[in-house]
Amino acid sequence: MKTQCPKCKAAFHVEDKYVGKSANCPTCGESFIIEPVVEYGVEARQQGAIDATSPPPQPVGVAQAQSTVPPPPPSAPPAEALAAPGVFVSPMPRAKLAIGFLVAAVIISLIAIWSSSLQLDLLTRIAGGEEIPPDVAEANNARETVVGLLSFGIFVTALVLFFCWEYRAYKNLGPLQAPRMRFSPGGSVGWYFCPIVNLWKPVQAMGDIARGSAPPGAQSGGLISALVPLWWLIWIADGVLAHASLRLTVDAESWEEFITATKVDIASSVVSIASYALTACLVWLLASAQVKRWQSLTAAPAIGDDADNPYAGIGG
Repeated sequence: MKTQCPKCKAAFHVEDKYVGKSANCPTCGESFIIEPVVEYGVEARQQGAIDATSPPPQPVGVAQAQSTVPPPPPSAPPAEALAAPGVFVSPMPRAKLAIGFLVAAVIISLIAIWSSSLQLDLLTRIAGGEEIPPDVAEANNARETVVGLLSFGIFVTALVLFFCWEYRAYKNLGPLQAPRMRFSPGGSVGWYFCPIVNLWKPVQAMGDIARGSAPPGAQSGGLISALVPLWWLIWIADGVLAHASLRLTVDAESWEEFITATKVDIASSVVSIASYALTACLVWLLASAQVKRWQSLTAAPAIGDDADNPYAGIGG
């Protein structure tokens, strides 16, 4: 049976058992009720088949009583029907959320650079022997505390959303017929939290996503695969500088040490901006590539392929 997304007009071939059930469009992420699309010339043939097999007419009283009984509400499709292994789910909704908070992280990092620059000027004046009013020092500390809390909150949220996106993107490699998968979807995220091996395992998982999202027949992930090592180097540099800034701030005892810690903090914020921006670009490019690859693979599906996939035949 053929159905269509009401928002982006993408066409799907689904099994009859999914009629009346809710699903998410793998192209645009729109939630809609699966309904058949009647093509020209098919309606009359279907009507003739229905008339030939329809039951005999019921008495008027019985028919009226049956017509007053409301139909049961459509039940949601079972979880395994839409989330089972082998079912492609568009990564675009998660990608948009992650990118939104990554952009917010860039903005708060710019604010942090401005705030740290003010603190650096204040510390330089104090180290030079200038008397600073207590209220100025307290205002500086309050500003730095607020900016630090906002930076931490946005960073954690962006990181969680990024991991959610990567889990979905890696899980899509199965239905995308990726040639080589070295990890499970959970493992692609879990390696970030394992000491030592988190220096190379996460970038290998991202490389799998890049290769598995390339157009069918491509030998590699192209430009996206080339961006992955650069993204990882900046990611590692960001983590090293952030850790160094924290240790220097905690261990600082003299004004000169506080000045050094503030300078490293500014450098860390600059690298963080590059890391956030490149991560956002990578997320968008890979999510778009996965949708395009899925559309290419299912443009003309073989009969019987993806029998349990309600989105089999997208674009067909």
